[in-house]
Amino acid sequence: MSLVDIALLPLRVADTAWSAVAVTYASDTDRTITGLVLKWLTGESRNDSSSRFVLGDGDLDIEDVCNRWAAGRFDASVFKENWRFSTKVESQYLAQLYATIGIRASDGAPAAARAMPSR
Repeated sequence: MSLVDIALLPLRVADTAWSAVAVTYASDTDRTITGLVLKWLTGESRNDSSSRFVLGDGDLDIEDVCNRWAAGRFDASVFKENWRFSTKVESQYLAQLYATIGIRASDGAPAAARAMPSR
């Protein structure tokens, strides 16, 4: 699979700051997957951020789902529709991502970097 697109959504609402980074991979057989990493810090806790890691099949638009997620006080139920995997554990996300795009976990980031096209 090769890297198709990267999207970044930073936002600050009232006393909460959050950001989302999405990466879309495509295979030679036109199969695509979107990986989404969300980070947020609420005004309730100034020194502890939270994370969510999500995978979806296809080249998914993240703007609407991320805005609904943030408006719902970071309720992960918005990812039940059109997204097939959601976790707060990065290693679980990476295992699913690597298995889906066809690299071994031991190859990790170096293999993902090789999958990216040069620009």
